[in-house]
Amino acid sequence: MPVTFARANKHPLLKGDRVFITPSIKPNKEMITALVKAVQGQVIEISQMSAVKDQNLQDNLLILSCEEDHSICVPFLDKGVATYSSELLLNGIVIQKLEFERYQLFKDHARGNQRSKKSRRDNIYLKCTL
Repeated sequence: MPVTFARANKHPLLKGDRVFITPSIKPNKEMITALVKAVQGQVIEISQMSAVKDQNLQDNLLILSCEEDHSICVPFLDKGVATYSSELLLNGIVIQKLEFERYQLFKDHARGNQRSKKSRRDNIYLKCTL
């Protein structure tokens, strides 16, 4: 456990990342928001999403969602932004590593024109559509 805490302090899991959390996420949005902030992520609210849409969406944007919020995610999925379950964050905090492939939601939506994109985190490869 001391090694995990030392690593978490030295390399915060979401430092520099913007995180959009959909309303129906489980555990509740307040809990996930607190966890994102604890690992130095920046929570973006729906009112801020129009500004994000004009930027390169894949740069440091993480969407945490659930099956119930698929319709909210569709515009982002259409632009190639992957969406993940809250387990990405919950498990990531415990093991200090984000397992993108394991916790990606709506993979069927993102099947067209896939290519590999190298993540800045621990040389993990993830699928992105463009």
